[in-house]
Amino acid sequence: MAFDLYILGDADRVRERVEKQLLAGQFDTLSEFSGTLTTAVGALAQRICVAFSADVVMAGGDDVLFRLAQDRFSKPELESLAQQFAAESGCTISFGVASDIMTAYINLRRAKCNGGNAIVDSGAMP
Repeated sequence: MAFDLYILGDADRVRERVEKQLLAGQFDTLSEFSGTLTTAVGALAQRICVAFSADVVMAGGDDVLFRLAQDRFSKPELESLAQQFAAESGCTISFGVASDIMTAYINLRRAKCNGGNAIVDSGAMP
């Protein structure tokens, strides 16, 4: 399969949540959150692979990166998967989508700086 599209995702405001719990000494809460987030990222990765026949480049922490054929991408499907992730993790997630990794990264930063919980795919589709 030719890979000509990248999906780069990052859960929103995770660092702030971790720091708040860490500095408050809420280690049990932090441990529970970490486990929930890890499980949700794994489930998201699996669902994206199935939905888009994607190849996982990275799935860990609160980040994911996939390669896929452009004709397999569906923004409505990715929006649905993001909603599932939020329901399972308690965190929204933002995505940058593009035909090259640099633009995918820039699109992710655009999604994050506009408040998160967004998919920016400018330039991803012909």
